[in-house]
Amino acid sequence: MILLVSGEGPTDIGATQSQQCPTPTDEVAWGPMGMMINKLVEPIWGYEPINGGGMMFVAKAALLTYQRQAKAAKPRSLTLLGRGDRKQETAYFFENARSLARIAKEVAESEQCQTGGVLFRDADGTRSADRSQRDAKVRSMQSGFAAESFPNGVPMVPKPKSEAWLLCALQEHPYQECDRFEALSGNDDSPNPAKDLLDEAIGSQSNAGDLAEFVAKGRVDVQQIEMPSFREFRERMEEVAKTMLSGPENPGQIRP
Repeated sequence: MILLVSGEGPTDIGATQSQQCPTPTDEVAWGPMGMMINKLVEPIWGYEPINGGGMMFVAKAALLTYQRQAKAAKPRSLTLLGRGDRKQETAYFFENARSLARIAKEVAESEQCQTGGVLFRDADGTRSADRSQRDAKVRSMQSGFAAESFPNGVPMVPKPKSEAWLLCALQEHPYQECDRFEALSGNDDSPNPAKDLLDEAIGSQSNAGDLAEFVAKGRVDVQQIEMPSFREFRERMEEVAKTMLSGPENPGQIRP
């Protein structure tokens, strides 16, 4: 089984210097969100996909390049997009999900195994932004996966951004009343942005390596984080991991 994962930068899913798309596990510097995926899937598959070669990385730039090439070869259909998903701000998420689905399907064919796709994008927005804006972005991702008839797509959209999920675990009283972090502003220039609060919580300027290590070593426990956007992601991630495990081609017999 192979998960194809794509994010926005090194502080979320991860980063690589490789030009290969998708990039193999051992060439990726995994970030905290990549480690969260790894930890959620581990108890279901029986091994960590990062250590077992079961996760491959698709850089944002590579995803956009693939998207342009695919669009030039075959114009997209809007038949599966809802009216709201045709808006410019959500069409971007639709196209990203569609391209990731295509890459995952290509890997499934070449490797003869089950594949899944996890697309990370911050919800961002301001403190006053209502939840419907984030939900519209999630729906557009779901529509993009559906447009390619790809059943194993997972939207990973923190509200307002990944720091909020990490704050739930790293605050003074871990895992307590975490819903309030979803009301933070996603704008780093606003008063008390999520990033500054996270730096304050860990007592230093946060960096991708340290945050990934917190998840890897259990200081951030993905099973204890309870907040709406994370719970939605976790339930979908676990559903897809189980579906892949029980699929017609079980890579657990092929790939350790």
